Amino acid sequence: MTLEEKLAQIVGYWLDQNGVVAPIELGDKAAEFETVALQAFTSEGQVYGVPYAIENIGLIRNTKLAAEAPATWDDAVAAGKKAGTKYPILLQVGETGDPYTMYPLQTSFGAAVFTQNSDGSYSSELAMGGDNGAKFAQWLAEQGKAGTLDTAITYDIAVDAFAKGKSPFIIGGPWMLEKFADLDLSIDPIPSAGGQTASPFVGVQGFFISAQSKNAIVANVASIEAREPALAFRPSTCRFIQNRPRLRETYIQQAYIKLIERARREVLIANAYFVPTPSLAQALTDAARRCVPVKLISNSPETNDLPEISLVGRGHLLIGIIGCSV
Repeated sequence: MTLEEKLAQIVGYWLDQNGVVAPIELGDKAAEFETVALQAFTSEGQVYGVPYAIENIGLIRNTKLAAEAPATWDDAVAAGKKAGTKYPILLQVGETGDPYTMYPLQTSFGAAVFTQNSDGSYSSELAMGGDNGAKFAQWLAEQGKAGTLDTAITYDIAVDAFAKGKSPFIIGGPWMLEKFADLDLSIDPIPSAGGQTASPFVGVQGFFISAQSKNAIVANVASIEAREPALAFRPSTCRFIQNRPRLRETYIQQAYIKLIERARREVLIANAYFVPTPSLAQALTDAARRCVPVKLISNSPETNDLPEISLVGRGHLLIGIIGCSV
């Protein structure tokens, strides 16, 4: 089985012909979405999801150390040297390399992983080899020899150095920004090293509609309108909630608190790694004080594979709910 056939098999399993995911009709709303976001949810010309968030890396610039965005990698290195900082530009490499972070530089040599068809979809033909791939590899060797790229620079070292003003540039994503709260920043395109556009990997998140939905039209409209990443409950028999702490999302905690605040008969929580935040502990306290029975089922330190979690969780609870019947 070829790669293309395997991908088609995987996609086909999830899409509507297998009764799992229903197609989406965006109509005029399609113009409001980024092209790459729609491509991520499109198969054989049909859209199967509503995008609500795009995540990718870029060039994070300390504007006090570099007043202008560099157009090329060489411009960035030159600006970094002119700034007189320890590192002209920071990019996490590590002992094993970092293909995700380096990928934009790789694509600037025309060495993307897969070739793209005219409609933006991907073919099974690899594009990272050949002359362009060899040029990128040669460039990496040159940067290593010059000391611009260094296997000693891990993610933590790169982030810490940039936060301390040791470089005007770092290539990274939004998950880094909380570490740079005291800096004046600009988010710029990643400069090209090979002459072509530096294109990073893009992660797209969105909504799917079950092919078994009894209100597919309503769900279609609701999913289009619910693109803002705020927690909102709609009638359902099952909900899956996730959050990404690096992006400061707190959907799981919001869900706990909303449900606890609305509880009238009982609050029953079963969680092996339950470590409540102050706001969650307060919600449990308030529930107990309004005479709602609160029951927490969790592992003891002796039966938990992470015993310290049980100890910390109990400590948080004892501090937050002393005097309440939890």
